[in-house]
Formats: sequence, C-alpha cells, structure tokens
Amino acid sequence: MDVIVAGGGIGGLAAAAALAARGVNVTVHERRRELIDAEGGAIVLGENLLLALDSLGATDEATRKGDAKSFFSYADSHGRAHTPPHTNLSGGRYFYVSRYELHHALLHTAQRLGATVVAASGVRSARADGTVVFDTGDEAHADLVIGADGVGSAIRPSMDITVHVTPQRHFGILTALDYLLPEIDTGHMRERWNGTLRMGYGRLGNGASGVYLSCNEDGLTADHRHLDIERWVSAYPDQQAVIRAVAASNPKISPLSEVVCSSWSDGRVALLGDAAHAMPPHRGQGAAMAVLGAVHLGQVLSRGPDFPKTDSGVHTLLRQWEAEVRPVIRRTQRNAVLYCRAQSRWPTALLPLRPWFFRVTAKRIRHLDLSLLTDLSPAPAR
Repeated sequence: MDVIVAGGGIGGLAAAAALAARGVNVTVHERRRELIDAEGGAIVLGENLLLALDSLGATDEATRKGDAKSFFSYADSHGRAHTPPHTNLSGGRYFYVSRYELHHALLHTAQRLGATVVAASGVRSARADGTVVFDTGDEAHADLVIGADGVGSAIRPSMDITVHVTPQRHFGILTALDYLLPEIDTGHMRERWNGTLRMGYGRLGNGASGVYLSCNEDGLTADHRHLDIERWVSAYPDQQAVIRAVAASNPKISPLSEVVCSSWSDGRVALLGDAAHAMPPHRGQGAAMAVLGAVHLGQVLSRGPDFPKTDSGVHTLLRQWEAEVRPVIRRTQRNAVLYCRAQSRWPTALLPLRPWFFRVTAKRIRHLDLSLLTDLSPAPAR
C-alpha cells in the first residue's frame, strides 16, 4: 500500500510513523524547506498524547528535554482559583516540552520506521482517485492520500465535502525562552486570566522556559503583528519582565479558528489534524487529537489480513476510522471552543463569576477520553 502525506507537521509525521510501523510505503511531502520549525514555542503532553507516543516509540525522545508537571495553579488576576491547587485536571502524566523536541522526535520516529520525508515539496490538491498535484504541476498516485496540511489546507478545497471555518476572533502566541523563569519552580505550571488576556508559563527543562499567551484584538497592536506591551504589563504588572521578553522574542501570532467538516474523507483522500478539526489551544489538545487520529488510523488499518487497495476497501477503512475517532475529537473540540469563548466573550460585569464557571466545567470534563488508547502497541512491520 502506497500512502502520500501532505504536510510534515506533528499530525503528518505521526501518521507516517503509525502507518510505516505496519509496513506501509509512506512518503511525506512538506512545503517548507526546513522540516522542523525552531520557533514553535512549547506544548503540553497529556496522558492521551503520551500513550499515543508510547505506541510509536517516540515518548523518550519527545520528553527528554521537557519537564514533568505535578503542581498546577490556574487563577484570575485577583488570585481567585479556577481549580483547586495541585490539581492535574486531565489525570495521568503531564509534560511541558518545546514543540521543536516533539516535532523532532516524530520526524526521527517516522524515518526510523521507514517513512520518506521530502522537504520543499508542496501538494497543491488531491483527487478522490488518489492523484495528488504538486506545486510544480507534477502528479503522483497513491492508494491513500492524507491531508495533514493545517487550518489553511490546500487539500481540503479539492474534496467533495462541506467545510465550516469559524474564526474565534482570538489569537494565540507561543514562545520558548532560553533561560529559566525565576517565578516558577521545576514541576510547576501556572496560568493567569485577566479579562480577555490569558498568560501561562512553565519550565521546559534543559535551561529553557515556555510561555503561552492568548487574547482578543485588544492585546495586540493595530496590525495584529505584535503584542501591545503596555496593555499586557498593565494587566500583569508582576510579570513585566516575562512579557517584555516574550515581545522581544518576536513570537508568532496566530488567529484561532474552529474547523468542522461534514466528512474527513472523500474517496482515497482523508484529512487529519487541523485540516479536519482545528480548535483553540485552550484545553491543550490540538496536537493530541492529531496524533490520536493518526495512531488510530494505523490501528484500524492493521485489523485486516491485508491492506485495502480497491476504492471500496479504502473507502470502508476511512469511514470506519472516522466513525470511531470523530466523537472523541469532536467532544474535545467543543470543550476547547467553550473555554476560548469563556475568555474572549465573557461579559466584563460578570468576571467575578468566571472562576465558578471553571470549577463547575472542570468537574464535567476533567479527565481525558482514553477509550481509543487502551492496549496500544506498535504493530510489527509487514
């Protein structure tokens, strides 16, 4: 079975690793010249993502330079706790690592398992029969095409599906600082909310720290290219040094969107990750859902004695995969949107009630859904 993956990000490389582990001939095409983005900030690895990485054999490398978290503090600007201190809302293991390390681990894992990764090779579109068209105009055919090319997917418009992209009128900012924050100890994770501004930070290990911010337009300059430093400093005066360090790092500022598709597949073409189900980062689950979807695709593929190659066989496989994984991802996506809107649209007059909202909702969605991650183990290569 030949598979082409469009997009060499976290989801695309996870798919390549999961399928290559089962003897599938996988080629990943990444439009960028650099396969690894060194400016990706930091990322949370919860128990669900770690279980998926365990199954790929990528956990040790992904977490080697990270920091395991055991103390959590989420509160508003007046110190009103969103959740009880020391509480890990998701349960299980919890690491904070640089996105670079996770990306690098998945690249190494995919290549070790036999996948080919090609840089500076963008895919322009894909047809339902498995034909892909590259930016150069050249074409290739595969038994399965996976579009893991992000929110602005080039694959998605060529598919016969209905797509709703809902901008959240909200922006995410991620960065990694090459020094340890004095405000926080090893194993600690802190997050503060002030109106429409959110700030979180923690040590990554190996002498570095991660900081994430999110805000409406009021936290940015008019062109949305830079932080409004004075606005942030006025909201978090005790974190002035960190805010100025983040601004000086020239972080990437990304508008956040929710992507909902009527189907994740069309013929021999399937969508994965943000291309299929982008969500705000407020539950720290975007990358986890991409990797979960990738690993579960490998699990579904390995159930039969042979890999499907007929149109009907591939179609059945993709429908079965989506039917099993979509409910988990959609619930997670809805919760992420709920948390994002609690930040971006909460009435100012009712801000004192927001900690109560978080305590109530935290009880309802506290634990991660691990139902698709039981008894995971890498399949032997065929």
